[in-house]
Parts: sequence; C-alpha cells; structure tokens
Amino acid sequence: MFLLLRIRILLLVKLRKDPFRRRHVTNMMKVALRLQTHYGADRKKTKLAVLLHDLMKLEDPAKLKAMVDEHHPKLDPNAFPEVTWHGIGAMLYAKDKLMITDTDILNAVMYHTTGRVGMSLLEKIICLADYIEEGRTFVGAEIRKLAFQDIDKALYLSMLEVSAYLKENNMPISSLTMRAIDEYQSQYGGI
Repeated sequence: MFLLLRIRILLLVKLRKDPFRRRHVTNMMKVALRLQTHYGADRKKTKLAVLLHDLMKLEDPAKLKAMVDEHHPKLDPNAFPEVTWHGIGAMLYAKDKLMITDTDILNAVMYHTTGRVGMSLLEKIICLADYIEEGRTFVGAEIRKLAFQDIDKALYLSMLEVSAYLKENNMPISSLTMRAIDEYQSQYGGI
C-alpha cells in the first residue's frame, strides 16, 4: 500500500503541470481496472503498471536518451524507436528508484507502446488500456467493446490501427509490434 501511495504522489508531482497527461492516466486506470476485473488479473499490479507507464513521458529527450544508452547500449532502434523510450525510462525508474522487482509490472511498463509476442495478461491490459481509454477520441466503439470479448483480437486491431497511422505519417514502426501483428495474423487472418 505504501508503494502505491508513493507512486501516486510522485505521479502527481510530475504531472501537476500537464492536465492532459493526468486525464490520460485517470482514464486509463478506469478502463484498465475494468479489464483487470473482467479477465481476472492482479489488481495491485494493474494499478502500479498504470501509474508507472507514462512516468517518464514528459522527461527531457536528452535525459531519456542518456538513460537508454546507459542501461541498454545495444538497444535495437527497430524494436524501440525513440518515441517508445519513455516506456523504457519508466521501467528503469521503477526498477532502480522505486525498487520494483516484479518482472510482469516492469514488462507491462516497458512494452506498453510496442506490444510484443508472448505478452502476459497484465501486459495486454496495459497496452490495450493505453490505447482505448476514453480520451482517445480516434478509437471506435467496436474496439472498446471487443476489448471485453477477446483481448487478443482487440490488441491485434489496435496494433493494425497504430501501425497504419505511423506508416501514413512516415514514422517508424517497432519491429516488436510487427512481429506481434504477424503472430496475431496467423491466429485471426487478415482482418
């Protein structure tokens, strides 16, 4: 309980000047806890991962780059384009500063923007909740409904939508995302 309180305070301090990010975390918490209840995931882990996932989102890009370079000097830029570094930074902060050792929480934070093959239930919940929270006005009702019927299919569709957006805007797509899409495509076919 103390750790949750400490993280909430830390988050409030970091996000006090960014009402958009505060709303995002609040909205994401609502949907993540609904998914957690629906699928039977661990509630405490879900809360921690939501609170941590964007903890480094507002950090100076140079600071994030230094963190990534120090801890992951051989990081594959195809797997983790620069726009995903805040997830790595948040994972490192959680591990090094908050002494969180739970691999499931750390992975959920690190991969919340990319997804990957073989995600745990918690990783799926955090990745999908980040995408479908109510502040994301570009997300349709169909995918939000599907999230409570077939989390894997909802993730697959969300990854397809994100990768199409990134491609359309000439932005890099994580190779982790592409491998996850390929894996889901073998399961669901070309939707």
